[in-house]
Amino acid sequence: MRLLWYNLQDPLDPQVNGFGLYRSAVNGVIELLVERKHIGGRSGAFPSVEFAICHPWEAADCTNQELVPVWANPTQFTIGTDTAPTAATSSNTWESSPAVHGNNADTYRATQPWEITLYEINQPHITWAFASTMVDDDLGAEVEFDNDPPVGNHLCATFQEHIFAAGDPDNPHYLWFSKRFRPESFPTDNFIEIGTANDPITSLVPIAGLLGMFTRDTKYRVSGNASTGFTHYEAISRRGTRATKSVVPSDQGIIFLANDGVYTTNLIGPDKKINGKIESIFTGDTVSDEKPINQDAMDQVAGTYYKNKYYFTAPVGTSTTPNRMFIYAFDTEEWTVFDLGGGSMLYEPDTDFLVLGGDDSFIYVCEIGVSDNGAAVSAEVRTKDFQGGSYNTNNLFLYIKADVEVANGTTLTIKFYVDDELTHTKTITYTAGRVNNLLPLPEGTFGKRWRVHVTFSDDHGATIIYGVAAVFLPLASS
Repeated sequence: MRLLWYNLQDPLDPQVNGFGLYRSAVNGVIELLVERKHIGGRSGAFPSVEFAICHPWEAADCTNQELVPVWANPTQFTIGTDTAPTAATSSNTWESSPAVHGNNADTYRATQPWEITLYEINQPHITWAFASTMVDDDLGAEVEFDNDPPVGNHLCATFQEHIFAAGDPDNPHYLWFSKRFRPESFPTDNFIEIGTANDPITSLVPIAGLLGMFTRDTKYRVSGNASTGFTHYEAISRRGTRATKSVVPSDQGIIFLANDGVYTTNLIGPDKKINGKIESIFTGDTVSDEKPINQDAMDQVAGTYYKNKYYFTAPVGTSTTPNRMFIYAFDTEEWTVFDLGGGSMLYEPDTDFLVLGGDDSFIYVCEIGVSDNGAAVSAEVRTKDFQGGSYNTNNLFLYIKADVEVANGTTLTIKFYVDDELTHTKTITYTAGRVNNLLPLPEGTFGKRWRVHVTFSDDHGATIIYGVAAVFLPLASS
């Protein structure tokens, strides 16, 4: 038996480039695949195919198993002129030039492919014909009726050759997953309901054979495969995150920002807190002029992991967009802070670039060279607040002790603060090696607590600060 499909409409969607042709087996109700055919040309005035059929009845002569373009019905085309491109109706190209044919009312239409140059095509796309003599036993696999498109998710990760997605606005606690090796197919039954809609999923990240899934209040590990199915287990540390873009995998575990600090987790053992000396930005306190994170804009935080360091940008103070960058070095367990913002961060392994997406719509490459886009990089070191003899005891501050090595051509400036007030400024120039200076303070420098800010001139070279201290006398009543 010869089957013929005619008037197959070439889809207008530019992402569709072929047809799947199906039919039922004898006495069957489930469609079977006959053939998948690629469309040879695109719709338009000049498709990259050669027309072969002018009339419907000619489709019966199609070569078996071949997809053939159908030359549209001649009445669908007209020939125009340069001055009246749609008014003329002559049947041959040469007839469109004389003015007498420019406005005639005859009924001729173009009938040959070479006349297409001056056509206005009224049909929106090409039609095709396909003929098949394939017997039932040669038909392909049964049609799958559950290849549904994914719902409107905004979180996505790959795990066990599946695509996992979350962020469905109607079901924010659903974790959807695709068919294996079929990222476009999300059956309506392929989901795990985790918790309740009051605790939406905020991040997905695979690590070490597990899929980490964070919600606003807690986190889970997802395991399993296509054969056994997938299941989820809540982590021992019930700590989630609102900072979706802060969650990154690393050889230190998954690093993320919670409301109360920066943590690493392996999804099995307890979380490990690493924020240390920047604790104040999570407690709402301003310490050493460092403002706290704006908790109302925590979803704007962005982070990444690069060469054993964790980077994140965050909105501090009253800012609603990231305006400060914090960097934690796992080697030294120390933090560095920059006055730099950005809405996203990413490490590109193929280029070995750390890139920052700025709020100005530019992409910046970080950690290359020793300059800021050609300009010198300024630097400042701040100590924490130190107490004197005791918290409530007044002290008479006598000296600043600076253990430093200042490079040639560099000026090091030390600002001494007492009870949050700048009381004195000292400068140190080239030292030709390491020195341990006692810098006298003005008479009458009294207070309970002190700290030091150290700044460098732009070309600070190999300047090193080994330590600073204050020399003081505790004062008490007699």
